[in-house]
Amino acid sequence: MHTTGMRVRVFVFAVALFAGNVRAADLPPAFSDVTLDAAKKQVEGSDKIVVIKFTAEWCPPCKAMDKTTWRDQSVVKWVKDHGVALQVDVDKDQKTARAYNIEAMPTMVMLRGGKEIARTLGYMKPEEMLSWMEAAATGKVPTTATTPATKKPAAVERSPVQLLIVQLDENLEKKKYDEAAVTIQELWSDSNARDPMRQIGLATELRGQLSAAVKGTPRAKAAIEAIRDSIEKQSGERSIEMIGQLNDWLAFNSILGDDARSLAWLDRSKADTGGRANIEIAFSEVAPVLLRNGRAAEIAEVFPDATERLQKRYDEISPAAKSLSVTDPKQGERVWMGFETLGAQVFAGFVAAKNIKDANMIAEEMLQLRDTPTMRVALVRESLNAGVVGPGVNLWLDEAAKSGQDVSALRTRMAALQKK
Repeated sequence: MHTTGMRVRVFVFAVALFAGNVRAADLPPAFSDVTLDAAKKQVEGSDKIVVIKFTAEWCPPCKAMDKTTWRDQSVVKWVKDHGVALQVDVDKDQKTARAYNIEAMPTMVMLRGGKEIARTLGYMKPEEMLSWMEAAATGKVPTTATTPATKKPAAVERSPVQLLIVQLDENLEKKKYDEAAVTIQELWSDSNARDPMRQIGLATELRGQLSAAVKGTPRAKAAIEAIRDSIEKQSGERSIEMIGQLNDWLAFNSILGDDARSLAWLDRSKADTGGRANIEIAFSEVAPVLLRNGRAAEIAEVFPDATERLQKRYDEISPAAKSLSVTDPKQGERVWMGFETLGAQVFAGFVAAKNIKDANMIAEEMLQLRDTPTMRVALVRESLNAGVVGPGVNLWLDEAAKSGQDVSALRTRMAALQKK
């Protein structure tokens, strides 16, 4: 079902949390099992600091930091020596999240004397966290202005990645394919690694542009191959665990016409417990590769909880898509269209598996999340791409046509399929 409430959900890289604060048994050792008020009182009257990590159950970057950064002995010692740290679940404690204007996770906020003195956003390695905490505590980073009860900036600024996407579009429009290849390299440079779109899988959202660049120049193909291979080199193809890296790796395989590599990884991963966890991380890329390769019915097997996963994917992309809708409407629409296509592909997989009950639930969920004519078109189109005619297709085509969508080609395809 559609989740209501605050949508401050952006993934900023790969903590099962339960209440507003995490249960003591689940806490990494850097954190104390205290409320924010208790933490403030604990350091009251001293120069010590409070570090708040804003997080969520569905946040892979948060989970990654809980497995590594917040268990690192140097980080744990620094926190214990200099104050107290706690975690706040933005879904369970929305009041605190709103008070601190939290829009993405993980966000770390440092307080002294009850007032915010610094914040940082995104996945951080232990050494990066140590460096930031030391600099923040000694006043070597700019004091933040987004403290409780303060107003957010009125203007919405484009991030470096968003600006590069605009540049990529312009290069492609002008057929400057070599320049586009350089822009692609910049998009996947280390300096942009912590961008929210990079950390959920940027290649998925830029598939059309990247494919056009590959067709336009060998330099783009070489650039993408190099980026893909560097992902493998960093962690090994079998152990790519971070959501953005894995989604990018799979998307690059598709763009390079190498689905065989992705399918080989998938088949190995299905036979391994740890590998199945990686399949779940790569939901947004695994479902499409199965459908493209005539294995649509396996989507239902691999993702029996597809409705929940689609909701989570919506939560991942929604803030970025909404931001892009303001700063770059063209790219924002691409993100939404990609999500609609993914949901439709999952629906088609369940129809192909003859699981009509769950297919109907998936379609209902998608139409709640995206009640648009293009969503209805996508549901029909992807069903036909999978070689099946799903329930509701005639109604969806009629509704889409009434909204001005040209569905004549889809009707022709559907009629031909039904004759077989």
